[in-house]
Amino acid sequence: MNISKQLDEIKLPPQYRRNGTDCFLDPYRKRLIEITPEEIVRQKVATYFEKVMNVPFDMLAIEVPMSHYLEGTKGRADIIVHAPVDEKMMRAVAIIECKNTEIPLTDSVLKQAMRYADVTLANYFFV
Repeated sequence: MNISKQLDEIKLPPQYRRNGTDCFLDPYRKRLIEITPEEIVRQKVATYFEKVMNVPFDMLAIEVPMSHYLEGTKGRADIIVHAPVDEKMMRAVAIIECKNTEIPLTDSVLKQAMRYADVTLANYFFV
């Protein structure tokens, strides 16, 4: 399985122009999001988890503030995969940290993903 090739083939969300800026109509956040190299990666990876890994759409959350999990915590997780605990509650299962394809994946990126996994009590993290 060549994940890189699969990601390249994923169709991006519809594009619009708002105030002179190119944007995606993000299906997960349900609003216009400025197109950046990192946002392209984020959209493709979220779609990959939904379409290829069969993660239900409503179990994916994008750009989630860590303060939702632990008051006063800084940062935002690019993608969080959730799973139901019961009928009323969900928990984070995996953190996915996305970077622009030109950004090297360094120890600091790895530590960022690990920190977010610790804060959310997620079992897994991906970079």
